[in-house]
Amino acid sequence: MGTRTVVSITGTVTDANNVGINNVSLALTKNGAAAGTAQTNVLGNYSFGNLAAGANYVVTPAGSFTPSSQTLNNLAVNATANFKAAPSIPP
Repeated sequence: MGTRTVVSITGTVTDANNVGINNVSLALTKNGAAAGTAQTNVLGNYSFGNLAAGANYVVTPAGSFTPSSQTLNNLAVNATANFKAAPSIPP
């Protein structure tokens, strides 16, 4: 039995002024199937750890962010996926 390689995806969710946003939910899919969720902390940071290397992952935050999701194909090393809130347009 070989050693299973594990990787992680971490990142930050910020507002238009680069301030971290607390309690944003992020969904993770692995090879098209739901693989977990994470919440940002008070600094806007999140982490998906202990992921199998070599899979295709998509990270999608709940809400209006840029980009709307990030795809990490054949993930072999730890990756960063940051998101920024879309600027609000005053009425």
